[in-house]
Amino acid sequence: MQDKYVGDIGDFGKYALLKTLCGQTETRDRLSLGVVWYRTFFPDEKSDDGKHTRYLLNPGPRDIRELKACDPDLYDALFGIVDGKRRAVRAIREQRILAHGTVYHEDLLSFDEMPFSGKRARDARLAHRQEWLDSAVKATRDCAVVFLDPDNGLEVKSCPRYGKRGPKYVFFSELTPFVEGGKSVIIYQHIDHSQPAKEQVKRRLSQLKDRFVGCAIPFGLLFHRGTARAFLVIPSSHHADTLIDRATRFLSGRWGELGHFDQDVISLGSSSIR
Repeated sequence: MQDKYVGDIGDFGKYALLKTLCGQTETRDRLSLGVVWYRTFFPDEKSDDGKHTRYLLNPGPRDIRELKACDPDLYDALFGIVDGKRRAVRAIREQRILAHGTVYHEDLLSFDEMPFSGKRARDARLAHRQEWLDSAVKATRDCAVVFLDPDNGLEVKSCPRYGKRGPKYVFFSELTPFVEGGKSVIIYQHIDHSQPAKEQVKRRLSQLKDRFVGCAIPFGLLFHRGTARAFLVIPSSHHADTLIDRATRFLSGRWGELGHFDQDVISLGSSSIR
């Protein structure tokens, strides 16, 4: 997660979903939330990520204009951040985008200015990353749900944890302390062009299921606006029914009806678990 992404159209879908899954607007069964930003900084990186703010500043097609109707308060809050040129993750906390009591882990995860070549450099990077993870686990120890927000999503074979671009990924080993701590875990996952989006989501869910044997069955939600992305959920056994019910209701409302999110809760056996 980079500061320059804050307030883009992906953020709008992301925070609306988190609010719903945690029951932020409900009177009972609210789930406390911890947000772990895999906050990175790549000043030389050239991409269109984070530039999808037209939905706020210059609404165009009908489906984009209708986004505001999905969550007017969230829309206005993100508009204020972008229009006020305050695009930084701290603004999400300062504007109270999520419920009071939400815990944020904002420490930068970067290997910038650290040596790279050789075993000693590699070990130093891994130690730095582990220290960062330990801090995140400690910060969210009392949260029922933890959201992990990297640039790209789950690990890929071509990028090691200590690599320059390693902070763009969540590694399976880094999920373990959260899952074993009894938390429900939600992970941001970028969708690429390697295969159809739903197949990518199912492949990742299969990896999570194989990794965390004995846990509740993971599921995913697919967001279509701007750059396609998914949200992968590893529910705690204590929260599984609640999270699935809320996800289903979320998709049966405006977000799904207008095509912003795919209308199915994606699972391993089929396109929908409903």
